[in-house]
Amino acid sequence: MDQTERECLLAWLRGFRQHWPEGFARIVGQVGDDTIARLAVTGFDPNRYLKLRRIAIENLSRML
Repeated sequence: MDQTERECLLAWLRGFRQHWPEGFARIVGQVGDDTIARLAVTGFDPNRYLKLRRIAIENLSRML
């Protein structure tokens, strides 16, 4: 997985967990939390991450 894919996944998972915690717990649970922890230590561009997270939340809001 390259850096862009890691940033996208981290943004998606964190957005999901913050805005829909019950759905996050039910669908991905501990695996999601563990993945966030692993991805968060890899380092990322905070500005790019913020934009990706906003996009992820918008897309998730249409699906959930």
